[in-house]
Amino acid sequence: MEHLDKDNVDNFTDDTFIQNVRDNSVDVEQLTETALLIILLRKSLAKLSDEEREIIDELFFNDSSMRKTAKKKGISLQALQRKLKKILGKLKKDLEDYNQ
Repeated sequence: MEHLDKDNVDNFTDDTFIQNVRDNSVDVEQLTETALLIILLRKSLAKLSDEEREIIDELFFNDSSMRKTAKKKGISLQALQRKLKKILGKLKKDLEDYNQ
C-alpha cells in the first residue's frame, strides 16, 4: 500500500479508487432483502402458539426428524404432518400479508 502524502492524495478522489474499493461480489440489495425477510419471518414465528413454535424449532432448527418429533410430542406421524402443513400455511399467509 502506498504511503499517503500530498503527491498521491488525489488517488483517493478519482473514480479508480472507488472502483478498487467497491466489492462487486457482494450484492447489497440482496443482503438487505434477505435481512428484511428474516425480520419478517421472526415476527411471523412470534405469532405462533407455543406448540407450533416447538414443532418448527424441532424440525427446522434442531434438525429433528418427523418421526422423532411426533414421538416426542406423543402424536402420530400423520397428525404431525397435518399440524406442520397448517403451521406453514399460517407462516406463508402472514409473510404474504407483509408483502402487500
